[in-house]
Amino acid sequence: MSTEDPIRRHEQALFIPADHPVFPGHFPGAAVVPGVLLLSQVLDGAQLWLGAAVHPVRLRQAKFPAPWLPGMPARARLEYDGRQLRFDVTANGHTLVQGVFELKEHG
Repeated sequence: MSTEDPIRRHEQALFIPADHPVFPGHFPGAAVVPGVLLLSQVLDGAQLWLGAAVHPVRLRQAKFPAPWLPGMPARARLEYDGRQLRFDVTANGHTLVQGVFELKEHG
């Protein structure tokens, strides 16, 4: 890693209310936050933190070891080095997702 791209770290709260419109279809009677919505929350949070748009080129890795339930507060930890956004999201002591987005380099 070059000196131009030091690793920056950030933590933030994430929350999807239980009345979000996605839940009746995912899954009726046993709702969980869809993985794509969880990943969207990670990217939205990164953009707010960095104060600029983040442009994912690909999702290099993502593991979803535990479900995120409606209305459950979660915590995201982000690491950004200018090329990759590493993330993990936890709730109630369990990892909900961990992974790496490869980002379009600015320039």
